[in-house]
Amino acid sequence: MNLRLLNRLYTALILFLTLFLVYAFASQARIQTDLTALLPSEQQPDALLTAADKTAEAQLNSQVILLAGSTDAETAFQTASQMADAWRKSGVFEQVDSSMTPNLNKVRADMQKLGLAVLPQDEIRLLFEQPQAYFQARAEAAANPFAAPSPLSLEQDWLGFGRFVADKANPQSRLQWDMDNGMLFAEDKGKTWVFLRGRLAGGDQFSGNDALLPLMTQSRQIASENGAETLSAGGALFAAVSKAAAEKESRLMSMVGLGLTFALLLWVFRSGRVFLLSLPLAAGMLTGLAVALLTFGEVHILTIVIGTSLVGMLVDFPLHWLAPSVFGPSEKTVWQAESAMKHVLPSFAVSLTITVLGYALLWFTPLPVLRQTAVFSGFALFGAFGATVLWLPPLFRRYRAKTVPFAALTEKLYSLSGRLKNRLHKRGWLIVGGILLAVGLWRSDWRDDIRQWVNMPTAMLAEVQQIGQLSGTDFGGKYLVAEAQSEDALLKKTAELGHALQPLIAQGKLSGIQSPDQFILPTTEQQKLQNRLRELTKLPDSWKPLTEIGIPRKTVRDALLQAAD
Repeated sequence: MNLRLLNRLYTALILFLTLFLVYAFASQARIQTDLTALLPSEQQPDALLTAADKTAEAQLNSQVILLAGSTDAETAFQTASQMADAWRKSGVFEQVDSSMTPNLNKVRADMQKLGLAVLPQDEIRLLFEQPQAYFQARAEAAANPFAAPSPLSLEQDWLGFGRFVADKANPQSRLQWDMDNGMLFAEDKGKTWVFLRGRLAGGDQFSGNDALLPLMTQSRQIASENGAETLSAGGALFAAVSKAAAEKESRLMSMVGLGLTFALLLWVFRSGRVFLLSLPLAAGMLTGLAVALLTFGEVHILTIVIGTSLVGMLVDFPLHWLAPSVFGPSEKTVWQAESAMKHVLPSFAVSLTITVLGYALLWFTPLPVLRQTAVFSGFALFGAFGATVLWLPPLFRRYRAKTVPFAALTEKLYSLSGRLKNRLHKRGWLIVGGILLAVGLWRSDWRDDIRQWVNMPTAMLAEVQQIGQLSGTDFGGKYLVAEAQSEDALLKKTAELGHALQPLIAQGKLSGIQSPDQFILPTTEQQKLQNRLRELTKLPDSWKPLTEIGIPRKTVRDALLQAAD
C-alpha cells in the first residue's frame, strides 16, 4: 500500500473522528466531573447497595441548599423569598422549595398510627416495670399549659404515645417551621437562617450546570443588597465549581504549554512552517478523546487535564524529524523531507511501541480515571505518529532550513559530553545512576490515597459543615450495613450495633444514629408489648394519674385496647 493511499485513509479517519466528536458533544454531556468516579469499582458490587447508593447520590447531587441569614429575622425571610423568586424565573430548577403548608389532619393521623411503633425503649421499659411512673409523667405533661406543644390534642393521644413521633423522625434536627410564611429556619448566635432548596431540572446534577454558578452569584448579590449573608451546599454546586476549575486549569495548561513550545520552535527554526507541527498535536488529542469516548461513553475532566501533559510528547515525533535540518551544510540547500522521514521511521516505531506499552499498563489499575488515561494517551500517540509520518513530509517540500543561533554552543556541549563519557566509562555511569536512584527513592513519598486526586474547595466545605450544624444534619453519609437470617434477627443486630456506637456518640464523634430497630420492634417484642397493654387495662391503679386529671376510666381502657390492636 503506497503512502498516498495511506494518507487518504488516515485523513478520512481523522474527519470521521471529528464528526463523531461533534455529534457526541452536541447530543449529550460527555464530560464527567463526579468525584466519586475516581474511586476504584468493586469487583462484585452488591446490586442492592449499588442501587441504594445511586438513589441517595441522585437525590443529593440534584439538590442545592441555600441559606439566607441575618440578625433581623424579617430581613432573612424577605431575602430568602426574593432568592426563591429568582430561582423560579431562572429555569435552572424544576422545583424550588421555599415554604411548606403541611396537611395537619394527615400529619395527626400518621402520628396516631406511628405512636406506639416509635415509642422509645426507656418508655417501653417504664410500661413494663413502672407503669404508674409513665402515666404520672403523661398526666403532668397533659395538665401543664406551658409544656411543649404537640400537633395531637389530648383527645387524639390519650396515652401520649404520639408525642415521640416528631423527635424520632430526626432527633438531631434544629429546623423550625414559621407558621406565618411556612418557611423553615434555624436560629444560631443571634442570627436567623432561612432554608431554601432547589431541585435541578430532570434530577440531574449536570442539568443547568452552566447556568447554576451565575444564578448563585445573583443570589448572593440579592443577599448583599439586603444586608444578609448566604451559605450554600449541594452536589450539583460542587460539580459545577469542579468543572469550571478543571476547564480553566486545562485551558491554562494547554495555552502555556503550546505558547512556550511554539515560542521555542520559532526561535530555533525561525520559520512560520513550524506551526505546521501543531497538526500532529491536534490529530493526537482528537484521536485520543474520540477513542476514549467510544470506549467508555464519557470522559472524566481529570483525564483531559492529565492529557494536557502530552503536549510536549506529541510534538516529539515531528521535532525529532525536523531538528536535523537546522544542522545542514547551507541555508540554500533544500531539505529532503521524505528521505529524512524514512531515516527516522524505524526509531519512531520503536519509541512509539515502548511508550504505548507503558500507557497500556495503566489499563490494569483499579482506578477508572487511569484506565481512561491509558486509552486517551495511547491512541493520542498513534494519532500524532500518523500525522507526523503522513502529513508533514508533503507540507515541508522545498523547505530551506536556517542555521540555529546556538550552533556554536551545541558543538561545545557535544565536545564536553564526549570527554565526560570517556572519563566515566561504564562503571562511572552506573555509580552516577545508582546515586540518582538512591536519592529519588529517599525523597519519594508513596501513598495509596484517592484524596491526592481531589482538591476540595475549603470555603465550600466550611459552608457545608456550617449548614450541617445549623440544621442538625450530618452530610457525611456514614452508614453501616447489617445482614441477618430473618427480619427479627436483623432488628436485634441493628440494636446491638446501636449500643456499640453509643461511646462514639458520647465522645461527639457521631451526632446520632438511625436504624430500623428504633421504629420497628421484633415480633416477639411486639407480642410482649401487646400483651402488656392488655394487662394494663385490668390494672387501673397503674394509670390512675390519668383519671385524676379528669379522663374517664373507660376512655383510658379503650385507648389501651386500641393501641394493643
